[in-house]
Amino acid sequence: VCAPAVMQTILNGILDVGANISTVTDDGPTLQLTSQRRVVLDIACAIVSQLSTEHLTTVFETIVEPVLSDPSPTSRLLQKKAYKLLYAMFENRIKDMYPLFGRVMGLLAVGQQHVTVSGLKMRIRCVNWALDACKMYYPDSIVPAIKSAVGEVVLFARERSSGARDMAMEVIEKMQRYMTSAGCSHSTLLHIVLAGLSGKTGMLVSCTVVCLAKLVYMSYE
Repeated sequence: VCAPAVMQTILNGILDVGANISTVTDDGPTLQLTSQRRVVLDIACAIVSQLSTEHLTTVFETIVEPVLSDPSPTSRLLQKKAYKLLYAMFENRIKDMYPLFGRVMGLLAVGQQHVTVSGLKMRIRCVNWALDACKMYYPDSIVPAIKSAVGEVVLFARERSSGARDMAMEVIEKMQRYMTSAGCSHSTLLHIVLAGLSGKTGMLVSCTVVCLAKLVYMSYE
């Protein structure tokens, strides 16, 4: 807990991260500025529970959304911190986050090829939280949300990080539970994932086989 004036100063610094994300192009200053912004994002994670709903939305629109939707090298250096901030928003302010749910799912359903290795694990954790938020506040939209995110989760099945792979299997299991509780048959998700076998790359086919094995095991367990 800190004085309002101190909190306002911190908030101004946080918002500056997003407002000036690409203002410096020279390599030296950019690296130095990126290091400072990482520190500010860490501070933002620590105080996210104290922000007003208005400021929470502003932080999302000013920092999280621009960084995670921008494939430029400068933004990629901040990705892991931005995913960590988004995760903190879900963890501490999930009720206040649900008006932004559509935009969050849009960020988490595309652009995995631009995510750094260090940001992948935080990304799948954010997908996990997003599904929980949808189940709690948008139960009628849980099936479309799963359909939009399942391709993203399947691609995590063969990631280099064992933590990301394990989390992907947990999310696949959660998707199956949520779809069956929404009235879908046990084979619905399996049929959706099955489409991955028509992928043009060996990696996608391999990821699909891993997820299909998990779903078949769950269906007949």
